[in-house]
Amino acid sequence: MTTINYKGFTINAELGEDPQVDITITKTIRGKEYIGSIGAAEHEGLSNHDWTHQIQVPIEVLDKAYELETSLIKSNRTPNT
Repeated sequence: MTTINYKGFTINAELGEDPQVDITITKTIRGKEYIGSIGAAEHEGLSNHDWTHQIQVPIEVLDKAYELETSLIKSNRTPNT
């Protein structure tokens, strides 16, 4: 797993299958953790544990998450792909 902190958000990336990269973005505000996948973060924002509150994710954070995803995919390619 690769973890980076950027603009107060934590971006976790883990290689999956085919070579899929699973990205999770989290942020803690006043003791409450907000979390979501990169797709959810882009479209709906991050949600708290019981889905009653959401926060928006700045485009710069989403861009950083996509850059991380791309770099992990490139670094995991075999020479024949």
